[in-house]
Amino acid sequence: MRFKDLRELTREDAGLYTKYYEESETELADACPNSRIAWNVGYHYRYAIIEDCFVPVSDGGVFTRPHFALPLGRLNPEKLNAIVEEMRLLFQEEGWPLRSMFIDESYVSLYDQVPGLQPVWIQNDDLSDYLYDAEKLRTLKGHSYRGKRNHINQFVRNYPAFEYRRIQKEDRETALKLVSNWCEEKQIDCMDPNQSDYLPIATLFDAWDFLQIRGGILFVDGQAGALGLGSLVHKDRAVMHFEKARDDYDGLFAVINKLVLMEEFPEAVMVNREEDMGIAGLREAKESYLPVRMIKKYEMTGK
Repeated sequence: MRFKDLRELTREDAGLYTKYYEESETELADACPNSRIAWNVGYHYRYAIIEDCFVPVSDGGVFTRPHFALPLGRLNPEKLNAIVEEMRLLFQEEGWPLRSMFIDESYVSLYDQVPGLQPVWIQNDDLSDYLYDAEKLRTLKGHSYRGKRNHINQFVRNYPAFEYRRIQKEDRETALKLVSNWCEEKQIDCMDPNQSDYLPIATLFDAWDFLQIRGGILFVDGQAGALGLGSLVHKDRAVMHFEKARDDYDGLFAVINKLVLMEEFPEAVMVNREEDMGIAGLREAKESYLPVRMIKKYEMTGK
């Protein structure tokens, strides 16, 4: 089996992918159907169904190195053993070192049980996901969130005519214009997924009919000022994949964060707001919302 022989992961596979994803116990935002389809512009995943598990395989794309992601489904040591044997053959054929990525801490012990694998583990806190109590972010009650409430109240006073509404497929161009303006202000290339999430967001809109996408868009002075796009997974967990807001309206991030959770994820118990990628400002912003815990993700190299 060669990489080119695997089936390319496309939006048409979203239903199949979601079936196996929901059977798994992964908490990682990277593995969510919306995220995996959207960011495949950079990962170039193909896949195989092995031992009734969905096995995504990447040649590294533009982001990383060749790897197979955590197999999705009802995984156990016997199934993983068989999957690793198939991956050994594929990676040998391609001349790639054996590597697996996007592995939850709870799955590490399964890899450790694979005969002869001799896994070497890497874990980087910059890539850990932030997990929050969703109700606390919906209400922002208490002294710890006073600054957030003040930002929101100031925004409401300054822009009382703002409009929030549920985002729809038809908002594609409006949303992408907001993102492209952001890219222009930051002087970065919108077409480079290493710099911008423009292409992943465009991909998400293009796959709208195949995915379960939730989100909102906020208008200020008649123009799009902020948006949030996410998904509900494992019945009661929200994952926020994309947020964008204009810099010239103070408080927009706090407002869109709160409103999207209130209006689009009322049933969510927890919310995953993804990683900070080691960016100091992003880390400070995520920590200011007081995460319940961090979700660690692991990378493995083996034989």
